[in-house]
Amino acid sequence: MGRPLKKKYFGNVTASGQAIIGNAWIQGDTVARPSWIVKQLTSSSYQWLSVNGQGPATPGQCYLVNGPITGPGQANIAVYPYGGEGGGAVAANANLGVYAGTVIVANTGSVTQDYGVGNVLSLTGGTYTGNQQANVTVTSVKVAADNISTAGTRYSVGDTLTFSGAGYSTPVVLTVSSANGTGGITGVNITNRGVYTSAALPADPVASTSNVAANVDANGATFNFVWGINAFSVANIGDYTTLPANPVSLSGGGGTGATINVTYQVSSVQVTNGGSGFDPGNEASVTFGTGNATAVGVVNAAGSVTSVTVISGGSGYVARPTVSLNPISTPTLAAEIYDNTVKNFSGQTWSWLPNGYQLPSPTWAHINTQ
Repeated sequence: MGRPLKKKYFGNVTASGQAIIGNAWIQGDTVARPSWIVKQLTSSSYQWLSVNGQGPATPGQCYLVNGPITGPGQANIAVYPYGGEGGGAVAANANLGVYAGTVIVANTGSVTQDYGVGNVLSLTGGTYTGNQQANVTVTSVKVAADNISTAGTRYSVGDTLTFSGAGYSTPVVLTVSSANGTGGITGVNITNRGVYTSAALPADPVASTSNVAANVDANGATFNFVWGINAFSVANIGDYTTLPANPVSLSGGGGTGATINVTYQVSSVQVTNGGSGFDPGNEASVTFGTGNATAVGVVNAAGSVTSVTVISGGSGYVARPTVSLNPISTPTLAAEIYDNTVKNFSGQTWSWLPNGYQLPSPTWAHINTQ
């Protein structure tokens, strides 16, 4: 059964902190009561005496049980593993930042209002903390619209004009939809808007690099392109208490009218009440009501949660999730106590200390003493 408990930790009910306390239903009593351990009989049974003096006047033997006390001769001793005693900490709903997005409208501006690669664009709307407004960086553009600068000659409906070369990762392709009597182009459809990745846009008017035309002499057409957003990356996720509504308008850069749909991730968590009783130097558990974000609470020397560190913001949030702050472990019930070791009914063991002592590592636990 192991060695007896160190006597300084039980039996001396007149010295503060020197008696183990649990709940025991002593023979001859009608209910379980908070009780002192007076004497160890085995590693899992003890003589108990009620703390408040309302139970039997003489100690009675009770065995530790796994679960609620249901009758005489049963007792419980709560064990608080490292990190398991804190409470009362409260956090506001998590703030959200931009995780990713898709382009809805590339550009509705005029030919002189082009978006360019490298433009940094801010999301409009929503409420954000401090200067934490989200912004995105344009990584590629595409042709959003065109107009004919020079009609050319000898073109036919169905001819295609391709624009490629340096900066184009995908060519722009136009198809002639109408022409006048001399074959001058009067209308085109954009067959492929292309993808352009260089910071310097092609200078208007732009001539095709190759044609597929019914007449080999077709030539001379040039166009003015309006460049809209093809893709972007998130430059600053922001820190929002009220989210911008999708689709989100963008401000800044050379263009106008682009909108995007975005999803969000957890960007920060504000602690409104640090609580007490958390293990100093240890972390608090942070649980989000929805989503897959992960975070930990920072605990100060006084045992309060002072801040939350976001480890992973998760993805796909559409609303701010609720947040719970808890100890990293939960109380358990003792099955055996011997010398400086306590074991629960699952076979886990810890070295233990009375209340008031700081636990040195996760291999330690507290047992209630008074």
